Amino acid sequence: VQRNQASPLPTRDALHAGFFVGGYTGTYHAIKGILVQRGAQQETASFAAGTVAGTSVLFLDRDKRRTMALYLMARVAQSAYNSLKAKGKWHFWGNKWKHGDTLLFSVASAQVMYAYVIRPGTLPPSYLAFIERISPIARSVIGGVRDCCRSRPINAEALKSYCLKHGREFPLLDSNPSAIPCAIMHPKHESCLVHNQAVFLKAFRSTFPLYLSLSIVPVLVFNTNAFMRKPLKSVSRSLLNAVQSTTFLSTFVSIYMGAVCLHRNLDLPDHKLNYFVVGLFSGCSLLVEKKSRRSELALYVMPRAIDALFLSMVDRRYLPSIPHGEVALFSICMGSLMYYYDHERDTVAPFVHALIRRVVYGQDPLLKVPSVAKLLPQEEEDERYDE
Repeated sequence: VQRNQASPLPTRDALHAGFFVGGYTGTYHAIKGILVQRGAQQETASFAAGTVAGTSVLFLDRDKRRTMALYLMARVAQSAYNSLKAKGKWHFWGNKWKHGDTLLFSVASAQVMYAYVIRPGTLPPSYLAFIERISPIARSVIGGVRDCCRSRPINAEALKSYCLKHGREFPLLDSNPSAIPCAIMHPKHESCLVHNQAVFLKAFRSTFPLYLSLSIVPVLVFNTNAFMRKPLKSVSRSLLNAVQSTTFLSTFVSIYMGAVCLHRNLDLPDHKLNYFVVGLFSGCSLLVEKKSRRSELALYVMPRAIDALFLSMVDRRYLPSIPHGEVALFSICMGSLMYYYDHERDTVAPFVHALIRRVVYGQDPLLKVPSVAKLLPQEEEDERYDE
């Protein structure tokens, strides 16, 4: 049902999204009502209704289903962790670490960056495109690094053309080098230090508009009254948050590039695990970000890392491929989230709580709910409800 620009009919994607949201909401309430009338416990009814209603995700295309399933998986893990910790049942090693969110982000980032360099096919195209957009290394050079790590002959002609394009002589004579040197990785700059400064500035310029919109739009949409009362305060706070988040991501890219350059200057042979270890160190850049956002960023990267690892193991035939596995995962996760929302609301993240409240129950998501407020640090709570 594609339409042209002059047609008043909705697009195909809009129709599918509408069928998905409407189908989920209607199915959830219908099944839950039937189960409760037949004597099922409220907890069982919430989980079962959410799981069955989750099959409405079939209205969406496969890539969107996978993305949503991975996102919900992280949110269910967050709610489960909050639930177990609140009940005093989480006694695992490291559960009281002050920077556990940074550790989780570092491990997840290490897997993602390893996948970016060595197995890019395990990352979603849009996610890979975002990494390539802020990456300081050209795609042809990354291909050469990948071939080098796999002990395969490099595409010398492509690398030579890239070097000559930037006014640098091609330094390699061997088609099977032990590592791709810095002269090829950043031919524009002879100095690795100068190159890393340029990397930071490039990443900052390319991502600042994105983070600025992500900081301002939620204020305008979800907290319009506070913005109208104190516009200068709201804008300045959003601007500061955007600068801080952009600095975090720029630092991540700069540390990753700097560590790779350091490895080259030590004249060590390349290995695919180097890019996992470098990702671990780069993840420490999360400490630049606000404490209240660190866990959110870790939960954003974690499902991508798990998915990349899973696809790698499927490719190597260590694990089987599961047909429509994303539908089953989404359904189970929605059932779990509806259980937590209905019966352990304190464990649900504020954004997810507001989304379920508005979409599934049709209620005002900005209404201050004590159970949600208790999840927020005081600073974030003030931002949300404007004191």
